[in-house]
Amino acid sequence: SRPFSPPPRLLQVAFCVAIALPGCTPPSATESHQTEFHPAIPTVTSDELHRMVQSAEQPVIVEFGVDVGCVRCDDMRPQVAELSRELEGTASFVRVDFNANRVLATQYGASVCPSYVIFNQGQAIATQTYPTSADMILIALESQESHP
Repeated sequence: SRPFSPPPRLLQVAFCVAIALPGCTPPSATESHQTEFHPAIPTVTSDELHRMVQSAEQPVIVEFGVDVGCVRCDDMRPQVAELSRELEGTASFVRVDFNANRVLATQYGASVCPSYVIFNQGQAIATQTYPTSADMILIALESQESHP
């Protein structure tokens, strides 16, 4: 009797999922020169993030993502840009580079790129990981505001 061997297609799918989900691939030198990106959401360092969430008088929504080289981030970018316009004056939005800050991201439950962490009064109050949507981020924000 032969030992069980999974079908080759199943192994291919599992391999692709294992590589694709955790992070985003940094762009190659060629990609970075070909892609011009003007972020609607400013990118901040981890130190800037800590200062910002501690001093903010309104919720801060942080995207742990990358500017280029991530299809999932590209998928969410227009939704998050629109949400940031809708919530202007009531919430701040920033991006932290997921690849450069993986340890920080995982401290807040941001296990895949992109992930969104909502801070209020200096504390992380909710985390949404991809797949998600702007509507789900808004629901998480509103549910936290209604339960102080």
